[in-house]
Amino acid sequence: QKYISVTVDDIAYFYSEERVVFLVTLAGNKYITDYTLDELETMTDGRYFYRANRAFILHARSVVSFQNDFSSRLRITVQPGIGREIMVSREKATQFKEWMGR
Repeated sequence: QKYISVTVDDIAYFYSEERVVFLVTLAGNKYITDYTLDELETMTDGRYFYRANRAFILHARSVVSFQNDFSSRLRITVQPGIGREIMVSREKATQFKEWMGR
């Protein structure tokens, strides 16, 4: 196994897929992490990182746009793209908007 160092400033988001957690950089590089999303949520600074749902923790810099869908949830677009939808629940939508507004 090879380990590399990634600075916090380079992180776009973390996501979970089939019980594996990935770190994606702003440059689009993808790495497997040794942490769960729950662990990463406690390790990251809430001013910059937001737990969007069970599968994603986003850095504010990676959020390109967000829009309401028909059920008052938010559909998030990130850069670099992930190729799947990132949704914020109706219950967390206001909190997410406030977090983005800082």
